[in-house]
Amino acid sequence: MFPRPITTFQGPRQPWGTVRFHHISSRVRLSRVFAPTLKPESGPASDYSSLGHRFLVRAGFVRPSSTGIYTLLPLGQRVLGHLERLVDRIMVERLEAHKLGLAHLLPATLWKRSGRWVTTGKELFRLTDRKQTDYCLGPTHEEEITQLIAREVTSHRQLPLRLYQVGRKFRDEVRPRSGLLRAREFVMKDLYSFDVDSTSAQETYDQVRLAYRQFFDHLGVAYLEAKADSGNIGGSLSHEFHLPASIGEDVLLQCGQCGYTANQECADVVIMPDGTASIESTPGDTWIDFVTRLPSLIFPPTGQSAKEKLRDIHQKVAHLPVTVQWGKYETVTGSSSSTWIMAILPQGRTLNSIKLDKKIPHHGEWHPLSWEALTASSIPSNEKEHPPLQHKASEDNSWVIAVDRRVADMLPTTHPWRTNPTTAHAEESNLEFSRRVFVDDFALALPGDICAHCHSSEGSAPIADAKPTLEQVRAIEVGHTFYLGTKYSKTLGALVQPPNDSQTSKPPRQVPIEMGCYGLGLSRIVGALADTHHDKQGIRWPPAIAPYRLCIMPIIPKSEMKSLCPTWDGTSPLKSHHVDHPVWRAMTSLYDHLQDRVPAQQWQAWVSANDPGTYNPNQPTQSNTPRLSRYWNNHLVIDDRLHLSPGQRFKDAELIGFPWLLVIGKQFIQNNKVELHDRRDQSKYVVTVEEALEYLDQQATVAEGMD
Repeated sequence: MFPRPITTFQGPRQPWGTVRFHHISSRVRLSRVFAPTLKPESGPASDYSSLGHRFLVRAGFVRPSSTGIYTLLPLGQRVLGHLERLVDRIMVERLEAHKLGLAHLLPATLWKRSGRWVTTGKELFRLTDRKQTDYCLGPTHEEEITQLIAREVTSHRQLPLRLYQVGRKFRDEVRPRSGLLRAREFVMKDLYSFDVDSTSAQETYDQVRLAYRQFFDHLGVAYLEAKADSGNIGGSLSHEFHLPASIGEDVLLQCGQCGYTANQECADVVIMPDGTASIESTPGDTWIDFVTRLPSLIFPPTGQSAKEKLRDIHQKVAHLPVTVQWGKYETVTGSSSSTWIMAILPQGRTLNSIKLDKKIPHHGEWHPLSWEALTASSIPSNEKEHPPLQHKASEDNSWVIAVDRRVADMLPTTHPWRTNPTTAHAEESNLEFSRRVFVDDFALALPGDICAHCHSSEGSAPIADAKPTLEQVRAIEVGHTFYLGTKYSKTLGALVQPPNDSQTSKPPRQVPIEMGCYGLGLSRIVGALADTHHDKQGIRWPPAIAPYRLCIMPIIPKSEMKSLCPTWDGTSPLKSHHVDHPVWRAMTSLYDHLQDRVPAQQWQAWVSANDPGTYNPNQPTQSNTPRLSRYWNNHLVIDDRLHLSPGQRFKDAELIGFPWLLVIGKQFIQNNKVELHDRRDQSKYVVTVEEALEYLDQQATVAEGMD
């Protein structure tokens, strides 16, 4: 079959013309790694308020490209790569998910069909091609993956299906800050699940939450799982995964009694009434009188200006035990229409805009307004100028009143706000006013509020006797799970024939696929760990994702090196891979021992001979010789920068954050001792080589036992 025999290519023994084969050592040397470190006060490292991000810049993990956009240098890419490999392993082994790659440039047609082209707002990077076709840079891929499934999946026999990707996302942040935590371009893992019914989808949702817990457990970091709001993505069920951090932007409320944890925006709490506020004792207009007169304030008599109306409201509210906040929903599609909001809350409380979004019919983005900003705005004055809501989301300027339930409870039990606001008044004008009143839970939960889960009506102490149990925890969100249901599948036509459908029905019945989406912010995890795992010297990476787990540092006096390498000037990195020095030979032998899992008996025999030059890592051994694990394989680096002082190299090792540092110097030549530094607790041990290897072997055993 073959015209000539196939031979194994051994490589040329002589140079081919001017081209030479240059031998490159397989050992990773720090002098060859592009990791430019900076002093604390130099360059971009001093421009960030986040200490963790400053360390990332100083240690050579990232560099800023532009505002909110960063270049990952080799060390940063290695950390991100370790995270991605761990994600791949969890996705495959725990969830049987399969990896794919979705486009970054997405057509606007799908986003318009789902409605998110309008509701996403200005955070969406929008662009137009030469044919005037609208596109966006994908901040998320629900529409894209749903369209793919709608085309390819037609039967319940193809379900369940779990697909994920790891890729870059884009979001036009208003104020990019905190480095990788709030960037305009970032790396995420997106998992999408597709099930035939809600029961199966709920089981998948619970399995993914468990897999996420295993992911963070494997990282070896503290984390919190909290109930959350689904936001613009949608769905009926959502949880967040956080790393506790004092600089975190998210506020979680945690119950010390039952362990309930939720984002402050959606926490289930019981707000106790303020005993110091008495409705009957309020001066001037009473609370009931104020409520009675609200229709005339919102729909004033002809001739009264909007500013006069607002002044009346502002003056009367000042005498009442309530807090009023103003704002508006403004569309982002170029229309001038807005929905104006007057929120009446318990005294001292803040409006929860997340809950407001869910309860009030509106289009566009929420903009809170101060009293000064409100009076300076162009405000609708009465219903003659602007049509009423008529029980549907308004596309025109209109007023809406959001009344917190605790405020409504201050009224008599027979008041319509406590029964049915839509039947508050018999007159048509007042009936229209009632249609604009929404009574619900609009106040933001606060630390000290009562956990509604602990103090439910059954088996709990009376609310009046309950003590505050919710405590505040600041944290950084790094993961999110969403049970989407049929929000996207129904809209975009991802339908299948159910398993119990009649085979003879024509046409066959089809139902929308139940979906879930689950995200992990990988680049955000890198930034969050730098913020939560550092000290004054630098980063303390968890070993699972450290750029290199062990750094081996030889200490050889420059005078001895110059005698061995006459061409070396002492001010630049050493080019030679082999130096005839006991410390250098011991360093390379230790590296090979850990990297190639050389049997421990070989190392002990070499040590007992007390001749570093005789060690041969390739010496054949018996097949039953115990071998070390692969824990250190491809996780070792040699700091061969002998042109730098030992002090500077120690500082760089602490700054970069190698979990372990093995120093080989004069003590090794004298009494077979090395220094072993544990970066996690700043401990240092002077031990024999055998003891150091035993310690490292124990660390590998512990780490692999977590798998």
